[in-house]
Amino acid sequence: MSQVICTSQAAQAREKSQIKQIFRQNGYPDEIITSTLAVKPTAKNCPKKPKATVVLPYVKGFTEKVSHLLKRYDIRCVGKARNTIGSMIKRNSPTYSIHDQMGLVYKIPCSSCTKVYIGETSRKLGKRINEHKACVAKRNADGSAVARHTIETGHDADWANVTVLAREANKGKRKIAESFMINCHRCFNGTERSAFVNETWNRLRNIT
Repeated sequence: MSQVICTSQAAQAREKSQIKQIFRQNGYPDEIITSTLAVKPTAKNCPKKPKATVVLPYVKGFTEKVSHLLKRYDIRCVGKARNTIGSMIKRNSPTYSIHDQMGLVYKIPCSSCTKVYIGETSRKLGKRINEHKACVAKRNADGSAVARHTIETGHDADWANVTVLAREANKGKRKIAESFMINCHRCFNGTERSAFVNETWNRLRNIT
């Protein structure tokens, strides 16, 4: 292994000397130590280099499934920790209400069933939420899928638990994120799934 990892002959010599010392301390005879260290690395015992490497945010359960799938195609998957030092430092920065944030994919849950509404907006979230509320008050089913769900079922939206699912300033990328999130939830607007997300990604969610 030292012949594969070490970057110079001097480093390799130091590594071999240290290995010999450790083996001797553990009772190995010099003949075995010498013969073992004399073995040259071969293609069989050298680690195989993958064709490519992808880095994904680590999500327990999901990342392992993706890694297992990509391994079939000789692609290495590396899970990136979401809680980095930088992200922890940012928590000390002033926080702002999500209703003042722009360029979002958001979720509005129903207070009476498990369905949700997934939407996207380039404007402040608070303004878009007020538009949904106005449609509900006016019973305007054409103006908002949230209003349509309320009219059809008598359920109320859970306005207190609106959450942000993704932040993306670019409209095209935001639309892709919205479509993917719609496909991941039971939505009021489930029939509005667009062609932004390839069916391959939908199958990826169901990997077992």
